[in-house]
Amino acid sequence: MKSPVRRRAHGPSNLSNIQVTSAMREDSVMYSPLTPNKKRRFDYGPPPTTNGRRPDVPYYPQYARRDSLPPIQVRYSPPNSAGIPHPRTPRESRRNSVIELAPPPQSASPRSVEEILSAFPYPNKIKLLGRIIPPYKEPGLANLGSSKSRGAIIAVEGDELGPIKELSEWLNEYLIKQKEYNPRIAEPPKGPEDNDKDVSFEDYLDLIKEWHGKSKEMIKYITTLTLSSEDTTVSDKDFDNKEGADRKDSATPPDSPGAATSTKPVIILPTFQLQASVAYASRIPIQDAYSATDHWQWMATLWRGTVGPDLTIYVKTYEAKDGFAGAKPDMDEAVRCLTVFKEKDGKFVDADLRRVGFEVNEWIKGMGATKSA
Repeated sequence: MKSPVRRRAHGPSNLSNIQVTSAMREDSVMYSPLTPNKKRRFDYGPPPTTNGRRPDVPYYPQYARRDSLPPIQVRYSPPNSAGIPHPRTPRESRRNSVIELAPPPQSASPRSVEEILSAFPYPNKIKLLGRIIPPYKEPGLANLGSSKSRGAIIAVEGDELGPIKELSEWLNEYLIKQKEYNPRIAEPPKGPEDNDKDVSFEDYLDLIKEWHGKSKEMIKYITTLTLSSEDTTVSDKDFDNKEGADRKDSATPPDSPGAATSTKPVIILPTFQLQASVAYASRIPIQDAYSATDHWQWMATLWRGTVGPDLTIYVKTYEAKDGFAGAKPDMDEAVRCLTVFKEKDGKFVDADLRRVGFEVNEWIKGMGATKSA
């Protein structure tokens, strides 16, 4: 008599007919005890793709167990990853992606809008303003003045108001001495008055509306011929309608060509759209999702439709330790900006002032040559 064990070894068994497919082998590896997610090692794998599966072998479809679970991201797992730490769960991955896409966290002492805008390079701001608010473009000779008599608008911007006013006054006197220009220092846009309270959008919109009207007067001024016999500095009253009418009458050429010569009108603005937009952007609180730079760009865009400066002179003040000592005026023709350096506790260098006068003189003459070419 054969032992039960021996008989069982040779007897028929349903288990001997079970076929182990390649898909089942993969599941056995995927859900082995070494798998980090141990809760899944007793799940059934996907149904075999071959036709050798017996119909009496039950299986559970893959979609039934993965409806509430994200798919396994196999592409992130390199081969031979036995020593790699446990991968992050999808929830952790989503949390990390949000942190990476969000703005960098603020420091313990967050900077104000004014500090952020001050750190933003001034050539970039001037270049952006130049695209939004280009200089006056003559439609043709139907204008009050010809291309040769086209004057200029010069904005003097900078880090501090004191040097800006000082350079504006010097430039005005320099142009008067040239006998070719009729310069005037115009009143710049008014900044926020009270430093202790925030400014409203209505205050800024009122300023923009005011300068839409002043832009027309400025265009009329720089396109009107001025006789050399009236070679005097024009006061701020010249933007009045009555004075504008008088200037129009004086623009009529004399009967004798040799009696008088025309001079080019020049407007000098100690601070203009750059200073105004930064000042109001720093004082109007941000109550939406705008960043500090986007907030300023939106404020700058409101100047669209007004006239922009033909040339901007930027006074860059510096400390002695900043390393700008000896830096010479730098003209950036693409941005239409002339940078002048000045030490905070010092004075303008005479050689730098002469260079400023030369550059401004050449710039205005070059405008006329370009227009008349």
